[in-house]
Amino acid sequence: MRVITERAKYLQVLSQMAPLAQKVQGAGMSERVQALTESVRTGELLIPLIGGFSAGKSTVLNTLLGRTVLPTNVRPETALAAELRYSSEEYIEAIDEGFKVHRFALDQMDRINENAAMYSHLRVYLNCSLLKDLEPAVLVDMPGFESHFDAHNKAINAYLDKGCLYVGLISCQDGTVTATMMRQLEKIAGYGCPFHIFVSKTDLRAPDEVEKVVTEIRSQLELNFMDQEVKVGTVNNKSVEQVQALLDQLDCNALFRHKYLNSMQQLGAALSAELTLQANVLERREQEHMAQALESMKLAISKLERKQSELERNLEAQFSLIQLQDEVVARVEADLRAHEDEIINLALVGNIEKAQASFTDITHAAVVSALNGKLEEIDRKIFALCQETLGALDRELQQGCFSSVQFSSQVAQLVRTDLDLSKITASSLDSNTAAGMSSSVLTGINLLTSLALPLKGLVIGVLEVLKGILPGFFTKLFSKFNEGALRDKVREMLENAFIPQAINSLKVKLMELLAQEVRKKLTAVSQSFAKAVEEKRAALSQLTSQSQGSEQVQAQITELKQAAAQLEQLIASLA
Repeated sequence: MRVITERAKYLQVLSQMAPLAQKVQGAGMSERVQALTESVRTGELLIPLIGGFSAGKSTVLNTLLGRTVLPTNVRPETALAAELRYSSEEYIEAIDEGFKVHRFALDQMDRINENAAMYSHLRVYLNCSLLKDLEPAVLVDMPGFESHFDAHNKAINAYLDKGCLYVGLISCQDGTVTATMMRQLEKIAGYGCPFHIFVSKTDLRAPDEVEKVVTEIRSQLELNFMDQEVKVGTVNNKSVEQVQALLDQLDCNALFRHKYLNSMQQLGAALSAELTLQANVLERREQEHMAQALESMKLAISKLERKQSELERNLEAQFSLIQLQDEVVARVEADLRAHEDEIINLALVGNIEKAQASFTDITHAAVVSALNGKLEEIDRKIFALCQETLGALDRELQQGCFSSVQFSSQVAQLVRTDLDLSKITASSLDSNTAAGMSSSVLTGINLLTSLALPLKGLVIGVLEVLKGILPGFFTKLFSKFNEGALRDKVREMLENAFIPQAINSLKVKLMELLAQEVRKKLTAVSQSFAKAVEEKRAALSQLTSQSQGSEQVQAQITELKQAAAQLEQLIASLA
C-alpha cells in the first residue's frame, strides 16, 4: 500500500477544522467537515483499462497479476466491469442494480457471466502483491468496445465520474486509432479525465512496423487532443514492463490532490466566512435590527421560491434550450454522416450488434462534444440569478447589523461548498456517516449531485432513445440487405431513412431531456440557496437569543475571530 501524504495532510487539516466548526452556531458546518473527512479517509483512485475485445486487456492484466484470473474468451454480451482489489482471501463480489452484493468463489466466473445481465459490475479480490502495492489505486477491467451497447455504455457511464486515470490499449494489428477508440477518448476527455495509451500485441509485428504504428497513433492523438500531453507506450502478451512502469511511477498524491483539493479549500473558506459573520453579529447585538434582519432572511427564502417558479414557467426562453437542442442535433447528424462508411461496412458483414454499438457511440460522443461546457454555463446562470435574487436582502442587511457583510456571496459560497462535496462525497457516504448528519446537509449534498455530473443524466436519456429505436432500424436494414441490396442501396437507406428517423426521434426527446435536466438544476440550486439562507438564519437567531453578559459575549467574539484566523492559516497550508 502506498502512503498518500496528501491524504494524511488533508486528514490532519480536517481534524483541526472539526473543533473550529463546532464553534459555529448550528451543526451544519461540523457535519460538512465530517462528510469530507469520511470521503478523504476512504477515497480510492480508480484506473479503468479500456479497449476493444481484440486489444488484449485481460491478457495484459493477467500478465501483470502473474497468473490467469480474468477470462480472455468473454462474449461481448456477458462483459462486466471488474475492479481488481487486494485481499488475503480470494473471492468475487457481483453487485446488482440495487447495490446488493452477491459473493462467489474465484472459480465461479463462468457462472457470473451466464447471469451478467443481473449485475452492474464486479469486485475481484486477489492475494496479489501488485494490487496491494497499488492501493489506494484500483485497476478496473472494462468491457470491450464490442460489448452489447447496453453493457458497454452502462460501464462507461458508471466510471466516467469515478476514474482518475484511464489506460487505453490499441492493438498493433489495427495500425491506427480506430474511430471507436477515438470516440471513447473524446468522451473521457470531455469529462475531464486524463488517459495514457499503449499499443498492444507488438510481438505480432516487426520492430520497424511497430515504430511506424506508434508514430501514427501518437500523431492522431496529438492532433485530436492538442490541449493535453499525449503518452503512447507499447506492450505485448509477454512484456508488460511499460504498463508496470506507469503503475510504479503513478503519482497518487497528484491524483488525490486533483480529486480533493478544491473541496478542502471551499469548505475551509465557507467555515472561515461563517465564523467571521457570527463574530460580526455578536459585535453588533442590536435586537431591533437583528429581528428585522431575520425577518428579511425569511422573506428572501420566499423570493427564491417565487424566482424558481417564474423561471420554470419559461425554461426554454430563459436558458436558450431551443438553440441548444438545435446545436446538439446538428452535431449528431454531422457526425453520423461523417461516419457512414463505418456503419455501412458493419452492415455489409451482417454484424447488427457492432452496427448498433457504432451508431450509439457516434451519437454519444457527439452529444458530449456538443454539450461540453454548455450545461456548466446554465449552472452559472442559475447561480447568478439566485444570488441576484438575494441582492435586495444584501441592501436591507447592510443598513442594519451587517454593514460589512455580503450576505448573498456567503450564501452562494456555502452552496458551492455543498456542490463540491456532492462531487466526491454523496456516492461514498456509508450508513454510519449518513446517520450522523442532519437531513438538511444530506439533502443539500444530494440535491446538487445533478450539477456535479451535468452530462450524465442527459447521456443516459439519449442512450435510452437509441435503445428504443435502433434494433428496429437495423433489423429493417439487414432484411433489405439480405434481399440483395448493394453498398449504394445500404448507403441510400442510411442517408435518407435511418439517420433522418434517428435525428427526428432524438430531437423530439432531446427538448424533454434538456428541460428535465435544467429543471432539476434549477430546483437543486434554488432550494440549496434557500436552505443555506435558512441555515444561517436559524444559527444567527439562536446566537443572538442567548442570554450572556458582556464579558461572555466579548470572549465568544474573540474566540470566533481567532478561529477564523486559524482557518485562514489552515487553508493557506493546503497550497
